[in-house]
Amino acid sequence: MKEKANLLQRIFGQPDSLPEALARKIEHRTGEKIRIFAYCDLHPGFEFRDSWLVATDNYLVHARMEASNQVKNIEMELTHLAEVDRLEIIEGITLNRLNIVARQDNRLLITCFFSRRQMRAIGNLRFVVEQECQRIRSGEDPKDLHQVESPEVKYREAVIQAVREAKGTTLLQERNVFWRLLKYLKPYKKWMILGFAASVLMTVLGLLPPYLTRILVDDVLQPAETGQISKPEFWIWVIVGSLAFIWTASQVANFFRLRIMATVGEKIATKLRDDLYQHLQKLSLSFYNMRSTGSIISRLTSDTDRLW
Repeated sequence: MKEKANLLQRIFGQPDSLPEALARKIEHRTGEKIRIFAYCDLHPGFEFRDSWLVATDNYLVHARMEASNQVKNIEMELTHLAEVDRLEIIEGITLNRLNIVARQDNRLLITCFFSRRQMRAIGNLRFVVEQECQRIRSGEDPKDLHQVESPEVKYREAVIQAVREAKGTTLLQERNVFWRLLKYLKPYKKWMILGFAASVLMTVLGLLPPYLTRILVDDVLQPAETGQISKPEFWIWVIVGSLAFIWTASQVANFFRLRIMATVGEKIATKLRDDLYQHLQKLSLSFYNMRSTGSIISRLTSDTDRLW
């Protein structure tokens, strides 16, 4: 759990638990243990802020703190759960909002703003508060759930889960893109096999010159100096000719490899540009209003060339 707390602070630069000063003040004001809390990390002006939403058995507390985290700088707004009708989460692109609506006149009791990373923690708090509101309306006694899992554990697990889901979504998208691009290679399977075979042949031919050089030095030149071989010129010419043949074969294989890869790459890029152009014809005018012409042209030309 300590690793998860350090992870929250390292990745987000945000507190991993409710400040002790705030927790003590909330428990003192409400006379109840904290059930669950969430961090509201945004301001309507898209600025980061230090704000908490805390739920007890019968109260919902909206607390704002200054940077010093001292008790005198804590501003709290208490709302009894009997006054709450519902909690509404309004999702945006970068700014999400939680509206807490009153039962009698549907006025807003509390409005909090938070980022996507806090979505699961806010959702957990919303579920708990709605359950407690139903309990109060039915007249039931609060259940003792404080020993099941601490609020700190719930909060850390919720935020860390958001990181895991974001990472999993990114990996899934990358895999989907990879498999989609592989479909463009399918019509050129034979040419790709030939290009791969040429690459393997170049690798094998590249291993032969050191072996022939060893034979030339150890089995021809050194024995010739000691007189063990009377006419070493024949073997020298054989080995030199073999090296020349290997170099020529390697260059030919490299030529075919580059030719095949370049041809297949250009055909794939052409097909990709055609598909992208057909897709652009189906997009709405609002898409073109939000993007510059240069960026669209760059997608069609430069970005497609980089794929191969």
